Amino acid sequence: MISAGDFKNGVTLEYNGNIFQIIDFQHVKPGKGAAFVKTSTGFGAGGATAHHVALMRQSVSEAVQVKASGGIRDYKTVMKMIEAGADRIGASASVAVMKEAEEK
Repeated sequence: MISAGDFKNGVTLEYNGNIFQIIDFQHVKPGKGAAFVKTSTGFGAGGATAHHVALMRQSVSEAVQVKASGGIRDYKTVMKMIEAGADRIGASASVAVMKEAEEK
C-alpha cells in the first residue's frame, strides 16, 4: 500500500492493472491553503474522465478538492465532471464552455 509520503516525481505505480508514473507532484496539506488533487496536466494523450474523477473523489477526504483537467472542451463534459465529484475544472476552452453554458 502506498502512502502520501511515498508520492514523489518519477515514482511508478500500478493501479487496476495499469502502470502510472508520477511526472509532477505537489503536496499541500489541507488547512494550509487550497489543497486539491487533479486528474492530469492536459499535456499528452488522454485527459480527465468522469470515472477517474469519481475514483479520486472517493479516495480523498472532503477537505481535499478534486480538479478535473485535460480534454475538457464543452459544457456537457464540465457537467459530467461536476456530477462525478469535481470541485474545480481546468479547461483551456473555458471561454467557449461559458458561452455554451449561457445558451443553456
